[in-house]
Amino acid sequence: VAALNPGEILYSGAVSGGTTGAPVWLVGGDTRVVVGIHAGGGDSAVRVTRPVLDDLLAWRREAG
Repeated sequence: VAALNPGEILYSGAVSGGTTGAPVWLVGGDTRVVVGIHAGGGDSAVRVTRPVLDDLLAWRREAG
């Protein structure tokens, strides 16, 4: 992680094309937690904050 902002994670390293929407994981031992969703056009992700998680869960409910 290069920087951590309230709504964004910035990271360094090569990112392949077509990864928009991919999860950004925090790995510790045997535990993996999704902490962000990769945003297109660079080395950044939207942080999975409570409001973002609420939106994701609502979209999932709506999709059935």
